Amino acid sequence: MTVPLIVVVANRHRPAAVLDWLDGLEHQVSYTPDHELPAGFTTDIRLAAYNQVGAYRCFRGHQDAIGLASGEPVLVLEDDAVPNVEGWLSIVESASAALAEHEVVSLHGRGFDPAGFERRAGVAGRDLLVPRFWRGPVRVFGSLAYLIRGAAGRRFMAMRYEGVPVDLLLPSRFRFCLVHPSPFDHDRRHPSLIG
Repeated sequence: MTVPLIVVVANRHRPAAVLDWLDGLEHQVSYTPDHELPAGFTTDIRLAAYNQVGAYRCFRGHQDAIGLASGEPVLVLEDDAVPNVEGWLSIVESASAALAEHEVVSLHGRGFDPAGFERRAGVAGRDLLVPRFWRGPVRVFGSLAYLIRGAAGRRFMAMRYEGVPVDLLLPSRFRFCLVHPSPFDHDRRHPSLIG
């Protein structure tokens, strides 16, 4: 098993902390432009303290980064993802085997209800959590680090932004599982661009 292509969703408005961990590893950095919402954009989705412009830029940034993979499986890392264990790369490598059954293997999730997930034998001593129900949205916050297989990546790239942030879109629109506990922390030294 090998580590898939690594792409970083970055922004020129803040440093990309994750790059310190990628020294010597093949990776690509995708800098997200300051996209504006499409003309006439409306949504029925109402989330408290939610910045749709920031969420749209994040959505487009993830699409652009996945586009660098040319249809192959890819490890997507946001610029503020920081590994919290020395062996993070072998965890990613082991987790990539779950792409045989799942379209997205999240390597970071927070703010979710564990009762909504079935625990399965995991990877590298960690649990693999699979949503129990696929009706309605699955709530897992954090699109910080995830693996996505080729066909799912192409489907994501073809999507139009409907007001659903990436971290809620991934578990709700794709066959999704979550590696828990996460081998990545969310580096909060720099302010969020989503708000």
